[in-house]
Amino acid sequence: MNYQTIGEIYEANAKIRQKLKAKIENLSEEQTNLRLNDSGWTIGEIIEHIAIVEFGMATICSRLLQKSVEENIPNDGTANISAEFLEKAALIANRRERKAQAPERVLPSGNLSIADSLAKMEETSKILEQIRTGLETVNTQKYKFPHPFFGDMSATEWLALVGGHEFRHIDQIEEILSA
Repeated sequence: MNYQTIGEIYEANAKIRQKLKAKIENLSEEQTNLRLNDSGWTIGEIIEHIAIVEFGMATICSRLLQKSVEENIPNDGTANISAEFLEKAALIANRRERKAQAPERVLPSGNLSIADSLAKMEETSKILEQIRTGLETVNTQKYKFPHPFFGDMSATEWLALVGGHEFRHIDQIEEILSA
């Protein structure tokens, strides 16, 4: 997750999305409803959760970029990921060693199909693609928005977290499918 450029973040996020789609594209309805234990999420609920969270992340990125545009400090496409973010990302990278509890506002309802969740994720990808040029050309380091674990994060760090979050849940899906 140590990206040098905004382009590298977008590229990594796209590869992670492809991996997620490949994991779930041929699952039966029975498989999408599997869960490891009574309190765990089904694969369908995991995908719904990802869709909810990523829409929120895209909204945060957009708002932080909008504030940064007003400052009009140029950026040469550099990612400017903080050492603190990288440290915390390394701490939470292994999902099995470090559990995370999702806030209530991003819990899945269980009422959204995987197809609907994926459609929502595609809408979010379009939002993120629309702000790409801004993130590459405007320095977004001044304005931050807090994350419950990572603390204050810039738009670039939120963008990097989109892929990191999805990657953690791919691991969770793999664990469910192998059980």
